[in-house]
Amino acid sequence: MRKVPKSLQAIIITFIVGMFVPKIFDLTGIALVDKVLWKILLSLAFNVATIIVGILFSAKLLHGKVEGGKARISIFLLMVIILLCFSSSIIVFFKEVAKTVLIILASLAILAIALLIINYIISIKEKKSNFKETQTRSIDLSKPNASNVKKNTHNGISSTQENIRKTQTTTSEQPKPILERKLKTVYELWQEFDQQKKCLTITNNENPDLRWVKIYKPPYGNGKFYGYIMMQNAKNTVNGEIYFADRPIWSLYAD
Repeated sequence: MRKVPKSLQAIIITFIVGMFVPKIFDLTGIALVDKVLWKILLSLAFNVATIIVGILFSAKLLHGKVEGGKARISIFLLMVIILLCFSSSIIVFFKEVAKTVLIILASLAILAIALLIINYIISIKEKKSNFKETQTRSIDLSKPNASNVKKNTHNGISSTQENIRKTQTTTSEQPKPILERKLKTVYELWQEFDQQKKCLTITNNENPDLRWVKIYKPPYGNGKFYGYIMMQNAKNTVNGEIYFADRPIWSLYAD
């Protein structure tokens, strides 16, 4: 198929049509979008006109550049007129397409937000579960056995206290400042807590991974304490239940 070169006359006409048509006929009401859409449509129309002219050349119906140029301009203008006649239908089409695209984008945005929320909730649950597991493991390690009780009976030191002392010694690399050495339950510490202060900050040396726990409210209706938990190497706190609040392993924490 013979390629028809673009003449100066064709360049001028396509430039004028491409400059004025988008300003006169709106497709979406957005100037920039209309300009892009009309540029695509007009380029498509000119390419179709070029193809048709090439076919006419191949069929020996056109001869020479002049006839080819006039035919291509005529076909291009005819296609532009057809586009303008069907501009209302084109507007409806693009509006429906725009609605569909907006619905798809909104759905994707909602899905992305939902996934982020689910991932955040899962990470919070994993942190709470990890805190409970490490706390349980540290408590289990500090339980006295029969041999330790017999061994320490003569000097009046209980096995639990001995394990606490050992735990404090082994965790000296990350010491926790404690205001008082007497260990109590969280319930006892809350009763002694000055209610005019902002929060009760406590810790226990039985869990080397725990840094501190901040409690702002008294026990809930289920009898459990809830607060903010900060682990040693964590960047953020975890909000949740304070496990083992009824065990005398807690002491005040000093900032």
